[in-house]
Amino acid sequence: MNVLVYFPYNRRAGDVLSFISEAVDRGHRCFVLTTCERGLFHEMADRLGATSFAHVVPKGSGLAYHARHAGYLQTFCREHGIDVVVSHADANLAALLARPFGRFAVLTCRHHTDWAYVNRHRKAMLLDRLVNRLSTAMIVPSRRVYEQVVSVEGADASK
Repeated sequence: MNVLVYFPYNRRAGDVLSFISEAVDRGHRCFVLTTCERGLFHEMADRLGATSFAHVVPKGSGLAYHARHAGYLQTFCREHGIDVVVSHADANLAALLARPFGRFAVLTCRHHTDWAYVNRHRKAMLLDRLVNRLSTAMIVPSRRVYEQVVSVEGADASK
């Protein structure tokens, strides 16, 4: 199976790197695509056996920025025969926007709990709810994140 880890950062991320390591060890062909320039994260993913890429889109206004990433992601997945996209953080929306135009599944990963609500960050709150609604399958790393997504934000618990 061809698995793409779609990630918005180029810094080291232990949890994502451990996922890459496990996917490679289980015999999957693992790709990494970030929405920023190459960095330490790419080097470490390559050492684990993944093939890494970076695609930078100049920051823009909201949905247009995510749509440009989604267009590139859809092309990337077609060219590399990607079966599953495992998206993280700010890359989740672009992955979900690209899904209807490709032949791949999307698993969105939600790492944070309530920082958007504590800081009253309305844009982040809206983005979280939009990702929750569009996702067909989500990965949450802890019970606390699960409770935030389901109880506070009203996401479907079966996802």
